Amino acid sequence: MQLPETAGPLPASPGRSGKRYLRKVIFLFIVGIALLTLFSNTLLNYSVPQVTLQQAAPGALQYVISGSGAVEAAQTHDLYTSSVWPVSKVYVQTGDQVKNGQTLVTFDTKSAREALEDDRTRYEQRQIALEKLQEQYIEAQRSSDGQLIRTISLDIKSMQLDLEMMERQISRQEDSLQQSSVIKAPIDGIVIELNADRGAAVQAGMAAVRLADPAAGQRITLLLDSSQADRISVGDQAEAVFESLDNARIPAEVAIVRAPPVSGDGTAGSAAEPASGRKEVVLTLKDERLKGGETGEWTLVKKM
Repeated sequence: MQLPETAGPLPASPGRSGKRYLRKVIFLFIVGIALLTLFSNTLLNYSVPQVTLQQAAPGALQYVISGSGAVEAAQTHDLYTSSVWPVSKVYVQTGDQVKNGQTLVTFDTKSAREALEDDRTRYEQRQIALEKLQEQYIEAQRSSDGQLIRTISLDIKSMQLDLEMMERQISRQEDSLQQSSVIKAPIDGIVIELNADRGAAVQAGMAAVRLADPAAGQRITLLLDSSQADRISVGDQAEAVFESLDNARIPAEVAIVRAPPVSGDGTAGSAAEPASGRKEVVLTLKDERLKGGETGEWTLVKKM
């Protein structure tokens, strides 16, 4: 008996196809694990910060000190008056710029001038009395009265001494009127303090006007911990930034490093900010834009 011919190969069974797929999946998984293992260090290098090693070499350390402080005049002129006369007129205000020789304050000298005229009158009266004594002395000589001559001679000497004393007094009054009747600026400066009020006398021992000298520059006075101040030396360079001057950067220089000044009660510094363990550092700077009172942020970089 003869078998019938088939049209093609027999189809694969479903079980064999599934096994073949599973082997492919396992193979791909093993290959993936192997690749990840091989390239894991390379991928890790891209995900962590890079560090470069360099050979250590000698160099300088930088110590940065910063803070803030107010500008004040490096040099001031206190203008006093020796008179007790009331103020007649004040020509300036605090903050004004003044020129050398400019009148700042005048005083009411009416009573002083009247007193001077009275002393001049009394001086003339004394001169007349002296002339009379001299005439009497001549008459006494003619009469040869020795006792009268000695008496008049002593009176003349006493009168001459009185006149000399009155001359000195009148001279002092004239000088006082000339020098103390007005206060003028001795420099081109800025008025930073004014203690003269119209109609009142300036208090004794108080400056009528205080002027700042812009030509001498400005300064910033700091109170720093000794640990910081001990790293600073006179001549060190610093920089101050002033927000009020559009963040202008102005160079400064250390002029003074010292213990804080002692107050009148024998203690250093103020009660609000004790100066124990602190030192005073003064920075000098110079800029025509600074008038005084501006606050600057300063920085000093010290290489060590």
